[in-house]
Order: sequence, then structure tokens, then C-alpha cells
Amino acid sequence: MKSLPSKFPQRKQGFFQIFSPLRWLTAQLREFRRNIGLGHVMSYPSHWAAAVWRLLIVFNPGNLGNWSIRGKKINNVTGKFEWSVLQMMLDLYRVKNKKNWEGYFTSGTTEANIYLAWLGRRRLQEQGIALEKIGLLRNSLTHYSLTKAADVVGVKDFELPIGNDWEGFDLSSLLYEVKKLKKKGYQGFLIPLTLGFTLSGTDDDIDEIIGNLSQWGKKNKVQFFFWIDAALAGLVRPFVDDDFQPLNNPHISGMAVDFHKYGRVPLPAGLVFYRNNLRKLIEKPIAYLTEADSTLLGSRTGVSPVAVWAELMTSGRRDYQLRVQKNLKEKQAFIDRYQGEKDLEIVTEDHNLNLGLVIRKNKRRWQQYFATHYDIYFEEVLLKFPQKTGKLLIGKVYFMR
Repeated sequence: MKSLPSKFPQRKQGFFQIFSPLRWLTAQLREFRRNIGLGHVMSYPSHWAAAVWRLLIVFNPGNLGNWSIRGKKINNVTGKFEWSVLQMMLDLYRVKNKKNWEGYFTSGTTEANIYLAWLGRRRLQEQGIALEKIGLLRNSLTHYSLTKAADVVGVKDFELPIGNDWEGFDLSSLLYEVKKLKKKGYQGFLIPLTLGFTLSGTDDDIDEIIGNLSQWGKKNKVQFFFWIDAALAGLVRPFVDDDFQPLNNPHISGMAVDFHKYGRVPLPAGLVFYRNNLRKLIEKPIAYLTEADSTLLGSRTGVSPVAVWAELMTSGRRDYQLRVQKNLKEKQAFIDRYQGEKDLEIVTEDHNLNLGLVIRKNKRRWQQYFATHYDIYFEEVLLKFPQKTGKLLIGKVYFMR
């Protein structure tokens, strides 16, 4: 295909000037889909989700406002579907007091992490902590969006080691860093916890971290704001763990999940949950409307909530369970095939659908092999462990079809 135009068109173009590039684009995407391997976090839309987009996009419905607020009249037609999805997900996560939780559809977990960091910063400030005395703690596996979130909300972020078992935050290192920062004057901390690290397929030990930090903070007059980044695992864990109920932990203030990763819904389709007593910290009136805005982006598409609603209704718990079980079997078959190789290290959690593949020796040979057979590509990543820091050659592997 010839290069695309770089100048604004002076008049409308003909059919072939438009059709030819689009035909080329479609062919490229079709070829990519045909050859896509395990190295890509891809979940193509279901027929129902795609049908909803085709049906509604011509109306270009928008969602402005938060349609999960208890007692609020929903005067937005797609907002009714947003409310329904939120309630279904709170039910899936076995939330005991739904009335304490709100949420809204986001562009994805990057937006959700920024939003929750914003809520957390305002919450800590409400508790009397000055901005310069608030820090965000992350570890070497935490998603890069948290660095962005810290920058956006105006707090300094600190990178900590991960445990030798790859389980995210190393608790002893985390406590050591908090104590050290307290001596420097820090009084409050934003702490994002992760279920399903993109790089490794492991999790933060949420209960252990929250339990220890909360107890220490109470004794030492230090405040913490915890939330969960469950972009990858949020639509997996409920179907492999009957006791998965993270939002019932009183110290967790929010959670994010993405439906466009494993939920078979087109981008953008993220959802953020937060405790409803936090909304007042960021809610702003809109001068020319009767609505108040308690979201980050404000206007957003109204199609995504309907597409998610359709996917959940046509799949149900049973279909999700069957698909997760199938993907876990595929993952285990992959592990069984390569875990005996001395050149390789496989990192994951049994209940997650992704893993980290570390090449220790014969790097060129193995990179070529996995690129050819599975479309898996590797990169040098700098990771901090309690006793050492170094670069590892890691490939991200996903079983999310």
C-alpha cells in the first residue's frame, strides 16, 4: 500500500481512495489474527459483544455521570446497563454490603489506577497529611501505569524489591521501606496491590501485606490506602476460587478489572470499584448540566457497558468456568513440556492464566525457538530482589483464548 496522506484533504475523496487503505488494513489484521501466538494478551470479542457495537455505534451513545450512585435516578439509557453490570460483578465478588460500593466504566486499568490514586491522595489529605508527606509504593513487577499515576496525582513513588518467590512485594522489604520513609517525614502511603502481574503471572499476598501494614500503621500513626489492580485476574479468580471476595476486606478501598483482556469485549471496557464514602473527595458540579462529575474522563462511550452486559448474560458463570478450566489445562501442558529444561525458569501462580518465561542460558537459541513456535518474544527486564538487582530475559506468555 502507498503511504497514507499527510495533508488535510481539500475535498472529499472517492470510494477507491478510502476503500483501498481500509482493505489493506483489514488484510493485515486478519493475518495477525491467523498467526497470533501465546505472546499476546488477546481475547477477541464474542459474537454478542461485537453485535452490540455494530448495533449501537450508529447512535453514538455517551455516558456522562456515575450511574451507580445509590438512590440516583438513571436518566441515561445506557447507564441502566452500566448499573446492571456493576451489580452483577459485585455479586460475582461476593460483596456482602453492595450499598457501600460504587463504580463506573473506564478506558482500562491505567485510567482506574490513576483514579484510585487520586481518591487515595485526597483521602490521606482529608486525614490531615500534607501532600509532600504522601508516597506511592510499588514493586518491580507493578504495572508501569502506577508510575504514571504517581506523577499525575503529584506524589513521589518508590520502587521496592519483589520476594524471591516472585510474589510481588517482599513483606520485610516493604516494612523496612515504610519505617525508613517515616523517619524522613512521610505519614501516608498509596499502596496498589496486584492480582496477576503482567510479567510473571504471580500475585501480591494481599491479606498478609494489608494485615501487617495496617497493624503497624495503627501503632505508629501512619495511614495506608490500599487498592487492587486485577486487570488480568479479575475475570479469572472468581471461577477457580469459591472464596474469592476481595472487596469484603475492610482495608481495601478499590479494585480495577478489564473486560477487554479476558472478557471478550472490544476496547475500551474497564471497570473500577470504590467505596462510596470516597466519592465526595473528588466530585465536582458541572455548571451547564444538572449532573455532578465523579469520574476521571467525564464523557465516555455508552456502548461498552451494553457490550459487557450482553457478554455476561450470554456466557454466565458456567461458560466462564469451562473456558478458564480449558485455558488452565493448556497452560499446564505448556509447563509440563518445558519445566524440565535447565535453561528455563517458569514463573506463575496455579490459578492465573499467564506466566513468565525466564531464559537463563542459551538465550539466542531459545529466543528463536519460542518466537518461531509460539510468537513469544523476550526482553531484558531490570528486577529488584531482596538480596540483588539484575536484568533477566523474560517472555510474557498468555493462555487467554
